[in-house]
Order: sequence, then C-alpha cells, then structure tokens
Amino acid sequence: TNISSGNPKLMPEYANAYELNYIKTWVNHTLSVSTYYRTTEDVIQRVTYLGEKNVMYNTSVNVGNTQSAGLEFVAKDKSAKWLDLTSTLNFYYYKLDKFTYHDQDYAAQEQFSWNARMIANVLLPAKLSFQATGNYTARQAIAQGTRKANYSLDAGLKRNFFNKLIAVSVNARDILDSRSWKTTTNGDGFSQYMESW
Repeated sequence: TNISSGNPKLMPEYANAYELNYIKTWVNHTLSVSTYYRTTEDVIQRVTYLGEKNVMYNTSVNVGNTQSAGLEFVAKDKSAKWLDLTSTLNFYYYKLDKFTYHDQDYAAQEQFSWNARMIANVLLPAKLSFQATGNYTARQAIAQGTRKANYSLDAGLKRNFFNKLIAVSVNARDILDSRSWKTTTNGDGFSQYMESW
C-alpha cells in the first residue's frame, strides 16, 4: 500500500550562490559573519501521490526552483590548550516556487528557519582525544508540507599511534536516540504523517 521508487529521469540541480563574509581573529578566538543569497534550479525532493486502490507512491522528482537568503555566524574558541569549541548559528529564509506533478498544482512554500551546531574537541591524557557534536534543525518547509524540528548528539574517542600514522577511533552516533525525521505531507485526496529514524 506504500511504494517507494527511484527516478532515472532526474536532472541535476544547479545552484548560484552569492556570499559576503567578515572574519575577525583574536589570539584564541575567531568570529565569522556571513550573509548569503542562493538560487537553485531543478531542486530534487521526495514527492508522494495517491494512486489507484489507495496505494501511496513515493519518489524523487525535480520539483522546481528555490531561493534562500540568510545570515550565518561561526565562532571558534580555543581559550584552553585542551579544549577547542566551534559553534555555528544559521538563520535563513527559504522559498520553493510552485510546481505541478501528476496533474496536481502545489503552492509555493516559504518559511524562515534556523539551525545550530556545536563541536567540542577535548585533548585527554595518554594521547586520547574526544569529540562531541550537537546539532539542532528547526522546522523546515518541504515540497508538500513540513519537516518537524530535530536534534542529535554524536561523540567519538580517538588515539593516534606512531606519530599520527595510525589512528584508532570509537564513535557513537545519535546518543540521545533523537535523530528522527518527522514529516507531514498533503496532496490530492490525502494527508500523511511519517516518522523515520
């Protein structure tokens, strides 16, 4: 009742990006502020439609063009020899133009959104290094609806040997069991809520 497939007729996406950056460096700190504007043609997204006998079909298609504009902050802090922090904060406006698929017209989607990331690198005794990465992505507009906010935490431990010629690492992904994608899509004759993790 729910069929997913690929699409050999997909065209590549083409993007144009314009950026203006400012970087300020201190002894142990770096701050980067960027503003940007991007346009993308033939954006590829997943699309769902209702077929005969109430069978749902999911595939990837070129839905049209997008525009996005935003402001991004990147801060790097190395106040202690054993700790290195990198934080990123991105605020942006996103618009997907209206498109038609399977004789159905879909309205333009537009939204303000944001995301954040922090990476902590810690030097430990015995030549060990620890890294933790936290991510948060706010609610996003997609072709037929929205994707809810999500967050995640990853971590890893690494040990170098023989002057960094060999490295052994252990990684843990999605430690909080929170990395899931929750989407709501709407189309001709249906409304669907889906979670994947």
